[in-house]
Amino acid sequence: MPENEGSGVLRYLYLCPFPGLGGTQEYTFTLARKMAAKHSVILAMPFDDLQKRQFEGPFHALGGKTLSVPPDLYEPLNGRSYIGRISAAWRLRRLIGERVLLRPSERLVVHTSMNPLAFAPLAIAAGKERVFVNVFHDFGNLQRRSISFLPNTIVLNLLSCRSCAFVVPSAYIADELVTKVAAVGRDRIHVIHTGIDPLPPRPKRRAEPPLKFGMIGRVAEAKAPDVWIAAIRMFLADGGHGEFHWFGQGPDLEACKREVKRAGIGHAAFFHGYVDDVRRVLDDLDVFVLSSRWEGGCPPFSVVEAMFRGLPCLLPTLPSIMEALGKENCALFYDAGNPASLAHGFAAALIDQERLTRLADAARRLALSNHSADCALAATTKIYDMMLRSGS
Repeated sequence: MPENEGSGVLRYLYLCPFPGLGGTQEYTFTLARKMAAKHSVILAMPFDDLQKRQFEGPFHALGGKTLSVPPDLYEPLNGRSYIGRISAAWRLRRLIGERVLLRPSERLVVHTSMNPLAFAPLAIAAGKERVFVNVFHDFGNLQRRSISFLPNTIVLNLLSCRSCAFVVPSAYIADELVTKVAAVGRDRIHVIHTGIDPLPPRPKRRAEPPLKFGMIGRVAEAKAPDVWIAAIRMFLADGGHGEFHWFGQGPDLEACKREVKRAGIGHAAFFHGYVDDVRRVLDDLDVFVLSSRWEGGCPPFSVVEAMFRGLPCLLPTLPSIMEALGKENCALFYDAGNPASLAHGFAAALIDQERLTRLADAARRLALSNHSADCALAATTKIYDMMLRSGS
């Protein structure tokens, strides 16, 4: 049935057309959930099995409405064909128009995470009743200018400042956007750092050897599981002792399980797959380790969760992470993509547990001041207000 309820002047659609679980999906759900406390909100995702459990069910429990993005739309939206992306985006725009019916007094804010060519058809014909905000998260992996830089630039600059703004999680990603994705005006780009609802600190305890190191994230090339496995092998070969746990699904999960056995480190390294209770996982670890080749989040959700729980962190020196944490003396760092450096980080964590405690306490204070969901929501709604005023 068409979704046409809502008594306020403003209504909100949060759209993430990517299946599975990840930082972009979590970001979209967090904003939608916070806004749903006071506004009429629709959450649109593919809602595969994992998303139904993680996002759709909890959102319905809050009284929110959902819109399922079918595979024949999200697959071409995320595909390599430019024509396929644009065609699917036009069909998605039609689906939204059919399902989200506005009364004459209502206006719709669409907050989405899409690539430029797929996003443009949603916003390019926006009337006064619609405002579009696009979120760019995943450009940290670009090593050179995108081959679609010129068409991206053309279509994004056709969109009016009134109808379209761009949100990025870090100044680093803002630079990536304007130099490698599309040349858009800096005044249209807004940097909002990662925020989640604050978690209570875990009970204080002294870790007993062997320490438990843990990673939470997709088992995929972007998260460098090969670096993780190689570092563990080096650390153990040098006489180190520890347990290494990776929690998360992903296309490389079974291959990593096989590699652990082949490398002879199955007694110490474990890939567990998906887990429901992230808080329990964090509480059972001694050190949180982020394995990654690139990150858009500033910092990523899993890191912020660990910071709030007061868990010491060992993090790669990636630009977005260093932007948020590099000057704060609140974590251990290793050279991203370097197994030897990560192995050295494992060893450093064993040497001075009092320092680990000090770093974890500093990280929690930083998370409380800079990385709450309320901070991110306030910064986001300011963008909505600015755009709505300019379009009135």
